Amino acid sequence: MVDLLAFSSISTEIVLIIASLFLVLLGLVFNDLADNSKVPSIIAIVALFAGIYIVSRNSQTENVVAFNKLFVSNNYIIFAKVIVMLSAVVSILFTMGCSALNKIYLKFEFVTLILFSVIGMLVMISANDFMTLYLGLELQTLCLYSLTCFSRTEVKSSEGALKYFILGGIASALILYGISFIYGFAGTTNFSLIAESYNYNAEGQNISIGILIGSVLVIIGFCFKIAAVPFHMWAPDVYQGALLPVTAFLSTTPKAAAILILAKLLISTFNIWIDIWQQVIKVIAGLSLFIGALGALKQKDIKRLLAYSSISHIGFILVGISAHNKAGLESVVTYVCIYISMNFGMFACVSMMQKANDENYELSIFKGLSEKNPVLAIAITILLLSLAGIPPLAGFLAKFYVLNAAIKAELYVLSTLAMLAAVISSFYYLKIIKMMYFDHSSERKLEHRVYTAENIIITAMSTTLNTTLILLPSSLSVPLSYYVSSLFN
Repeated sequence: MVDLLAFSSISTEIVLIIASLFLVLLGLVFNDLADNSKVPSIIAIVALFAGIYIVSRNSQTENVVAFNKLFVSNNYIIFAKVIVMLSAVVSILFTMGCSALNKIYLKFEFVTLILFSVIGMLVMISANDFMTLYLGLELQTLCLYSLTCFSRTEVKSSEGALKYFILGGIASALILYGISFIYGFAGTTNFSLIAESYNYNAEGQNISIGILIGSVLVIIGFCFKIAAVPFHMWAPDVYQGALLPVTAFLSTTPKAAAILILAKLLISTFNIWIDIWQQVIKVIAGLSLFIGALGALKQKDIKRLLAYSSISHIGFILVGISAHNKAGLESVVTYVCIYISMNFGMFACVSMMQKANDENYELSIFKGLSEKNPVLAIAITILLLSLAGIPPLAGFLAKFYVLNAAIKAELYVLSTLAMLAAVISSFYYLKIIKMMYFDHSSERKLEHRVYTAENIIITAMSTTLNTTLILLPSSLSVPLSYYVSSLFN
């Protein structure tokens, strides 16, 4: 008998697989249409919205398992999938907007790789077994390698992709090695069975050292994926070398998926080893906060600066995970949502400062922007201040929730370090604002710049969200509390 419940749990993935295969077929049969129009991007966006509609119709306060306990679904997983797919929609919309800069973004392979990587992320999020998790992780990662080196003629792109491939392979090997440790000592790779087997001993006194080693290796592997210090060395070079839409995608969607999965693992599966993993996450969080903040100070390329900025933001997110309470997880999910908005808005603004076939990402492009385009300068100012966590913008709200959860968990030292790192990171955000309003550029106006409807929409939505969310914070916190609670039942 066909298990309809099982197939309904992966119906979103099935829709996206069908859409991805259709795009491949479209590219092979109608090559000119697929490579010189926005049709593939529109098809991908429609498929993602269909997936969002399908997954959001289900509301499951308790875990629903399928395929012999390989897949699981609950409210938290549903929300995580919606966040990832919405982020992918914005990423594809951003790619459409950047097509005026470079026609390479219209190639059907570009959007197809994005869709396949999203499928991998959704499989990871739904995974209830380490092998399913690893399968989704590899599907996502292989697509990201291809996207990073999509511009094969660019030396920086190839160099960044090679570094990403080598270090990403090491991270995957660490995760697989950790899984083998867990399987060897626990006798299973299933999340539910692992939690059930050891849940009787909340103190973890009789847990095998092999399982603990395996758990730490898995955590370290995921820290590679989110570019947390000291596993961040690939991020600046990859961000700088990759095409602008790829950099925007890398800094948002895969990171959001990895963070939400890591939080789920630590809070549910690895819950009984909190005394061990909490210490590991605390150290990584503190290092990420300061290395990210200090590393960005001397950067002269906006993509490299945003790479270090993202590392510092990852530190804040890990502080929320370290709190290990419901408020901490709510702050993590809130931070992820706001961070995605800030990043996409910033990248959209940067794209509108580029010339077609002559892209320049030096910080000098911001000089005198307030004279040449005051509206764009205001939008960038709002986003930079939000990234810095200046009230009353949404970035301040994200940092406030994280620090509030950390203080409730009595993580006073880590909270103090986070506030100091936020002060340091404000310097390079304010430096860009100073360049826009007080420095002068040799260019009198932004000539031959490309202002596409897609990028204008992304910028407008991002700045609006970052300025108005403080007025209605419950509009985000209340639904998040509902979805997050499923992990604590």
